[in-house]
Amino acid sequence: YNAAGALSALRQEKYDLVITDTQMEPIGGSQLTKLIRADGLKVKIILVGSLGGADQAWVDGADGYVTKPFEPRDLNEKVAEVLSTVAQLASG
Repeated sequence: YNAAGALSALRQEKYDLVITDTQMEPIGGSQLTKLIRADGLKVKIILVGSLGGADQAWVDGADGYVTKPFEPRDLNEKVAEVLSTVAQLASG
């Protein structure tokens, strides 16, 4: 339900992907991304946010960015793109 809960779950179980909004309260998705990376957790992260936020998402350590508003197909495409890099790394 929030960044603290997400971080706790990520520390307890293995996940392949996190999709998080930059506008979460009290800790936004960008800060959550930084915390995940600081913990050394091996998970792909897609941030969802406003136009112009993609550059900061890369700096924060995200693997993908989707601009709001978006169509479900946009998110599906980004998920497939990010997860395909995981499959490529695993196979080769």
